[in-house]
Amino acid sequence: ANEKLQQHFNQHLFRSEQEEYTSEGVDWKHIDWRDNQPIIDALEGRPMGVFPLLDSECLMPQGSDRTLINKIHQNTANEYPTVIHKSDPRKTLEFRVNHYAARVEYTVDGFTDKNKDPLDKDIIALLATSNVPLIAELFTVKEPIIRVPARGAPKKGAAPTRQEQAAGGGRSMSVG
Repeated sequence: ANEKLQQHFNQHLFRSEQEEYTSEGVDWKHIDWRDNQPIIDALEGRPMGVFPLLDSECLMPQGSDRTLINKIHQNTANEYPTVIHKSDPRKTLEFRVNHYAARVEYTVDGFTDKNKDPLDKDIIALLATSNVPLIAELFTVKEPIIRVPARGAPKKGAAPTRQEQAAGGGRSMSVG
């Protein structure tokens, strides 16, 4: 966010003001400023920016902070070598970004867990009460069912036999 604000400020203040000075014939000295678009691209750019890599890592079943930092080091640091740098080799979960204002070191410890967006329990409960049957079905929490034969003690790990199912000999019991 700070990089985008800085970019907006730079474009508004420097570029537009200098264009206005030129169009009005004002005598002024040109001001050069550092364009921070490469920094924004290194953070947001698809597919190798830090944020897209983080998002894709969170979608992977085995996604982790370790695989994320490896991808940042292998992809983003190679794609944007003036912006993203590997940290000290002893700091295995870290990388550095040359921001507009300063170089900042980031530790990805916990990035993937914090970036996952599980639905809040209240939202799930609300969706489960939806008037739209498909939505209600998708968000209704199902309780595990244990099948118990009608006569005798349950057979450990055994499902009802075909004969029991056909005769209605098995009964369902919700475990809550």
